[in-house]
Amino acid sequence: MEDVELQIFVPNEKRSWLTPNIILYAGLFASISICWFIQANFGERNFWYPLMQGLAILLGVAIIGFIFFSNFIYERLNGVLKGEIIFKKDKVAINDRIFELSEMSNLDFNLSDYYGRARHSIRADLNPKLSSGVNNYITFTDASGETNLIYFKLATQLHYQDLAPFINEAIKLKKMTFKQAIDIVGIENVAIS
Repeated sequence: MEDVELQIFVPNEKRSWLTPNIILYAGLFASISICWFIQANFGERNFWYPLMQGLAILLGVAIIGFIFFSNFIYERLNGVLKGEIIFKKDKVAINDRIFELSEMSNLDFNLSDYYGRARHSIRADLNPKLSSGVNNYITFTDASGETNLIYFKLATQLHYQDLAPFINEAIKLKKMTFKQAIDIVGIENVAIS
């Protein structure tokens, strides 16, 4: 097996609540509400009414543009790519720290994300729809009893297949069940020898 080198992703602890959805929809709602208030209390011949009406139209056009262009924009990383994880046939190196597969327990993976994966939505979602590919992880308990959770980036849709030899070795060493392996890399990539 060739070594599989992947970038480690360290997520931010704080999540930003300001998203294009919140900013643009709140702005549109606020400008329409202000237009209604101005018209109801001061009439349409007020200086502010056409200004607020123009703002509402501008925000409406921006929302339509965001709905279209969000299909071509990548999600914000919300963390940093720092270090690398290297999968060998019977060990994992995480930033030059070696973990032997034979000494691991509670081994599990999530390999469902990759760079450029499109997130489809039926509603008018303005947030970027292309993934950065960093929602993959390995979790295990090492020889000292410490639980490790490492997020990493997969570059392509089929990049997870490169980890099949490591996962097959984990099955052989009884660190992972056959069913778990099938769920992770698919039955066509699982081999018991």
